Amino acid sequence: MTNFKKCRSFNCLLFLIFLPLLFLIHSAQATEKTVAKEDVLEAPKNSILEKAISKCKVSGSLQTYVKTQDSYYTPLDHAFHVRDGANFREDQNFRTRFKLNLSYGRPSEEWFGYAQIDLDVNDPDEEDNNGSDNNFDLDSFFLMYRPFKIKGGRPIGIKLGIIPIKATANAAYSHSFAGDIEGDFIFYTATGLPEVPGIDIDFHISKDTGFGYAFANGVDDASEITTLVSSESTQNHVIWAEAKKWGFGFNGAIQFVEGEFNPSRAHSTPGGNTFYSYQDSTKHIVANTLLSYRFDIGNLGFMPVIGYEMVKGEQNAINALFSTTRDVKWENYQVGLNVFTNFFDMPGKFAILYTKSETDDIDDGLTESVYPLAGLDNDLHVEYWLKLRKNIRAGVFYYKLNSKDVHISSSAPAALQAAGPSTFEWTDTQSFGMYVRLSF
Repeated sequence: MTNFKKCRSFNCLLFLIFLPLLFLIHSAQATEKTVAKEDVLEAPKNSILEKAISKCKVSGSLQTYVKTQDSYYTPLDHAFHVRDGANFREDQNFRTRFKLNLSYGRPSEEWFGYAQIDLDVNDPDEEDNNGSDNNFDLDSFFLMYRPFKIKGGRPIGIKLGIIPIKATANAAYSHSFAGDIEGDFIFYTATGLPEVPGIDIDFHISKDTGFGYAFANGVDDASEITTLVSSESTQNHVIWAEAKKWGFGFNGAIQFVEGEFNPSRAHSTPGGNTFYSYQDSTKHIVANTLLSYRFDIGNLGFMPVIGYEMVKGEQNAINALFSTTRDVKWENYQVGLNVFTNFFDMPGKFAILYTKSETDDIDDGLTESVYPLAGLDNDLHVEYWLKLRKNIRAGVFYYKLNSKDVHISSSAPAALQAAGPSTFEWTDTQSFGMYVRLSF
């Protein structure tokens, strides 16, 4: 998902201590065990190191794309500068992305560590508005501790660091459309929190059924675009749940967010200086849920899904156009179908998802309209992939985004009338192509 995410510089420092820290944890656990003196004498000197290294795993993927897409107009280019290459999409036919995963242990064990490095080799949405650049990001980076072992499992987990909160993303329980690398067809992932600094506490009765609470200093697309909040300013309390039983699947999350756009709390020093910090000047909620049901007929598996996303609350006042704090609301309604195939002993998956976007028209400026999204109507995702070999996947895709007209009445505030409907205009775009993913 291409959005307002920023690479935090201290992640690089954390990365340097990641493996040594895990090694020390493992070493401490190993030395607590009581062993016979003769066993100590006979044990290899590097046995502890070997055990620690054996728990470390390196994996990753290299994915290349070829596609044809219509160039399009969006406020996310001209106003927000997060789709700066949107007007050149027709000339961006080839893309490459590399991900490297480093892990220690397994998520079900007492200690688990994980880091993901993401290299977008030719990101076209850099702010030069006419070109591409290498975009290096250290995505997730966290340690997880499961302290209690009950009946062979560890139901309670504590995750700390740059964490993903899976239940906030409906796509994680349905289908992630790999060909939408730029995030131009944005609805279905808008509420997800794939990487935020925070802590997450979970309780699971099985691998796929549990609930939890997370506290994070960050939000993602849905909050930043709709409420004009700065992610760095936010205090985000998240309650989430997931379940899977008898073929039925469920996930849901509610985010309670407080924050603002610019730091507004003034502090005076004894020397006469003034500095500013963030305060919780506006509040909003972000909610999402998805229901699914999986059933099989012969060699085919079917999983229809229905989902919902919502952002509702206060939008920040940041300039003449958004001059006052006002209430806004944006909703997405999703319906889709996943079909699992196995032709010629090659596993595959067909996925289709339709999303309808809803927010008030701008009209007189007194509605709950999210101005930058008022010109969006719906989008469609279609994708099919086959696993050609154990570590090679090939897929084809077609995506379509449809816009609608924006209306501003003569009774709207002067700044809004001066901006005019063209400021919030979207145009249609569609993309089709293929990708190949090599995993290791």
